[in-house]
Amino acid sequence: TLAIDLTSTPGYTLAPNLYFIERNSQSRLVRLAPGSLGRVNFAVTPAARGVNSSQQGGAK
Repeated sequence: TLAIDLTSTPGYTLAPNLYFIERNSQSRLVRLAPGSLGRVNFAVTPAARGVNSSQQGGAK
């Protein structure tokens, strides 16, 4: 099992999984032969940010 630590990518979250039936999770299960290497890509996207007072506009 491979896992991504989302705390190592501040400001990002997992990207939506639009094309595969597999669950969108922080881990992937990969079957490999003993002693072999593999690579797994985790798609991340910038996390949504809340609107703060400077972005709202308007008079104060």
